[in-house]
Amino acid sequence: MKIERPAESPLETCSPRSQTPSNVEEVENAGWPSLIAKTRMASAVLTKLLLLLIATGLLGACRDERAASGQVGQHHASPAKVGTGHAGPSAPPASAAHETAEADLFARTDSGKQQSRRRELVDAAALDAALDAAGRFLLSVPDEALRFDTAIMLHAIVSEPKGPLRAMSSETEAPAKRHLALTPGYLKAYERARAFADRDHDNPMRAFWDPELDIPGSHTRGWTIPTPGEALVNSNKPVVEVLYCAHNGLREESLLYIAKQMHDNAGYQSTHALWALQLAVERDCLPQERYETLSQQVREQLCEAQREQLTPLGAVQDVDLFAERALFLSQSRKLDGRCSSEENQLGCCAHRREERERWLRALLHAQAPDGGWGSADEDPMWRTHATLLTACFLLEERIALDETNTNQ
Repeated sequence: MKIERPAESPLETCSPRSQTPSNVEEVENAGWPSLIAKTRMASAVLTKLLLLLIATGLLGACRDERAASGQVGQHHASPAKVGTGHAGPSAPPASAAHETAEADLFARTDSGKQQSRRRELVDAAALDAALDAAGRFLLSVPDEALRFDTAIMLHAIVSEPKGPLRAMSSETEAPAKRHLALTPGYLKAYERARAFADRDHDNPMRAFWDPELDIPGSHTRGWTIPTPGEALVNSNKPVVEVLYCAHNGLREESLLYIAKQMHDNAGYQSTHALWALQLAVERDCLPQERYETLSQQVREQLCEAQREQLTPLGAVQDVDLFAERALFLSQSRKLDGRCSSEENQLGCCAHRREERERWLRALLHAQAPDGGWGSADEDPMWRTHATLLTACFLLEERIALDETNTNQ
């Protein structure tokens, strides 16, 4: 209920009552005209001075109120306790320095709230929506866009709830586990991709879904390691050697090649080098402590490339490489313990949540209306590959959100 109060002028509200002497008339009547005149003159001067001081205080207070109200309305903050109208005659107006400091505080508060709002955009709902749209896109992929690695990535998505593109263990069953964010579209797309991949009966990368597959060491370790300065070998060859390292072993010179030579300025050779080292750890062929050392150089390259490419993503090839870097860097944070305490190092970019959120925002912004990545007039094979890599990364982050919420 609103209580109506009689209107009062600001001066009536804030000024004390006039203290004009009540015995002036008596003094005048007593026959002291000069004293009376002087008394009246002094009273008038004091009254004007008092009113001037009160008005000055009110103007300063009202100015502060208007400034605070304007800032509050702009930034949606709680009202500032400045200039409440209770300033006495001796209260000076707010200084310019105080006003500047207050404006800076509002600016910092607003910046923090904007950053918080941006962070809130990359939440479970946003990731679920993007993953759901990507699943629908994958259902419409034409047969000519399918490749063997289409089946590898889809198998990783539908059957690996703890992270994509991991080496399969003998305990892994047929693809039946799905993260709650995924839709049946991924399973249907996987069935198509597997039917295509199964035509290639002797592809050694079938080990991703057939851990019992036996390939002789002469095939997995038979490739020749190039000397420094020679052309790099196909990036899949080191990955295959790592896939079978538990049975066929992993050559030391292969590890050194992967860590020191298999780099192409943060391109696909570099991303596959980091992936191969991660698989070596997960296949118990490389101690985690040594992984931290061997992967340092390539992680630094990939982190620097991600930072430089943080612009609106354009062609589908740019999206594809950006997503592949993001995926393997994100997985690396689970294997590099030193970055937990030294996350400001260049190679530890994925350990900084704000870095991964920038990658997420860039990729979510680049998603096409049909749910895929890349434009409709670009090569469907590239679009499929980029969409699957991005879906793997989004799923990796989606699972991380669930784990964070569970631990809270």
